[in-house]
Amino acid sequence: MTNQEPPLRPGVAALAKVDARAMCTLLGAATDIALAGFDANGRILLFNKGAERLFGYRADTVIGMSTYELLHEKENFEFFFEEKAFAESPVREMEVAVITRTGDLLPARLTIHKAVPATEDGIVYYAFYRNISDLAGALRHADDLRKQINETANQTQKEAQFLRQLLRHTVEAIQIGIAVQNFDSGVMAYVNEGFEHITGLGNPDVMGHTIDEIFAHFPETRDRINDFSDRIRKSATGEGTTPGNAIWELDFPAGKRTVEMYGRCTIVEGHPSQYVLLIFEDVTERQRLQVQLVQSEKLAAIGQLAAGIAHEMRNPLNTIYNALFDLTEILKNPAPDVAEDINISMEEIKRVHDIINNLLDFARESGRTTGRANLNEVITRTIRLVQHDLSNKRISITADLKDIPPVAISNNAMKQILINMITNAADAMPKGGSLSISTLLRRGKVPLHNPPSSAPQEALKASSIRLAEISGHPTRDFSEGVYAEHAVFKISDTGHGVPAALLPSIFNPFFTTKPPGSGTGLGLSIVHSLVQDAGGAISVKSQEGVGTSFIIELPVLADDVEG
Repeated sequence: MTNQEPPLRPGVAALAKVDARAMCTLLGAATDIALAGFDANGRILLFNKGAERLFGYRADTVIGMSTYELLHEKENFEFFFEEKAFAESPVREMEVAVITRTGDLLPARLTIHKAVPATEDGIVYYAFYRNISDLAGALRHADDLRKQINETANQTQKEAQFLRQLLRHTVEAIQIGIAVQNFDSGVMAYVNEGFEHITGLGNPDVMGHTIDEIFAHFPETRDRINDFSDRIRKSATGEGTTPGNAIWELDFPAGKRTVEMYGRCTIVEGHPSQYVLLIFEDVTERQRLQVQLVQSEKLAAIGQLAAGIAHEMRNPLNTIYNALFDLTEILKNPAPDVAEDINISMEEIKRVHDIINNLLDFARESGRTTGRANLNEVITRTIRLVQHDLSNKRISITADLKDIPPVAISNNAMKQILINMITNAADAMPKGGSLSISTLLRRGKVPLHNPPSSAPQEALKASSIRLAEISGHPTRDFSEGVYAEHAVFKISDTGHGVPAALLPSIFNPFFTTKPPGSGTGLGLSIVHSLVQDAGGAISVKSQEGVGTSFIIELPVLADDVEG
């Protein structure tokens, strides 16, 4: 086997036969093709216009110079001229970084051709350069863009995961019941904690079951929910209209609930089946409050009507009284029993007149809470107004009223406080009992409650709570009392008392321990607001089976307090 030069690719063989001078003539003036020729030691022998444009050198300044450290980094270019590199082919292609006149590194596509044989001028290698800086920048930009896309995708994935978790936790945390039912089979696919709270049925009781199976023991509930779900399906297929919302009082394992239901058909991404979304909102409390509000408005209307009737009753009573007075004038010496009957009738008319005046005075509106009130006088007049009603309920009332100056509250506000407190105490004694009212003026440190007596410790176990604070004085622990000059009004009953767990809620609006229809839950809330507006404080102490005491502290008017 003889040593032969490796065969040349088509075109390359033809290029090899081209005379160097002809090559220079053909490519020397080309500006879009960078061509350089080198001898075996890397000395520059050819440098065309394109090379001048690429590298920034004039040909006459680089001809005869070594390419190493001028156009190329030696360690990265010297091996290009190794004979073994051309063992398989006289042409090599690669990407290199060339050095421009300004010292910049420029990415280029390099094609080196080994002249076989060498030219007369000694050129052994022809090097063709193509500037690929734009391509390299595009590739870098594409790489950066790919990284940004990956980072954005990762961030989006994290955000999507967070939103899924947030949505799941939100759906589970809300008190509205959510149930998802398979459109075709009617089987429950999901229920949240709100559904369990309202119905008393959790996932194990519901998942994989139909409405018929879930509410088998509650036929009315079953039929209504089934009917509602069927109407949603028909609206989705165009057979009916959207059912909107419905409010029903339904029986559940958790008890009777007034429920407002909504619904719609939905498609879950990634699942071919349709689903029926059922939403249950427990509106039991809202309905109760609406009923109480209506009842309050009715009571207000009745009160206005009663005040009007009472006002109209004064005219005939005055006529009767005047007739009786005239009768006493006509009968100079009536029989004793007749004279006694006339006197009794006139006294009773006066009493009725006083009751009407008290009622109208109480019903008269007042635009302000603050003002000036004679506390003892208001208490006395209010007791006269309610004494007959309390007597019919077998409730005795006693008053211990000490001499106190006027307090900083309006008469009407004080009357409203008294009526609410007395009414609340009477309701706590349905079988009768005793009601006591007392007032006194305190200066300096004032305890909220009387000190314990010698009764057994267990019998004295009671709960207490204090709201607001005397105006202008810093808050202190209520067990220490308060420092002020103020009037103390105390009302105590022997009723059933308030459980300790409910005591912190008794001043909340619409909170009541009475059965439906027996109270609005506004009385103590109104009392608290009126006392607080007047700059006072209210406290309560209660013991189940023993009774309840309310203590109201009101600032006295400074000009009326003697030094």
